[in-house]
Amino acid sequence: MLLPILAPKTHRELEADAISLGIAMQITNILRDIGEDLERKRVYLPKDFMNEKGYTIEMLYNQEINPAFISI
Repeated sequence: MLLPILAPKTHRELEADAISLGIAMQITNILRDIGEDLERKRVYLPKDFMNEKGYTIEMLYNQEINPAFISI
């Protein structure tokens, strides 16, 4: 939303990068809060990604950090 204001002459060229940055920031926020969310019985990691990588909810609750978790 701010891109036309911050870069009025180039905002159209920067739009795809701005969207990617927004997604990256949201993923970072989700990852940062994994432990706190688990304490509240919440999981925001996409099940599709977890299933694809072979990482289970049980592994998450057991705080298993393995290649499958890292690849999510």
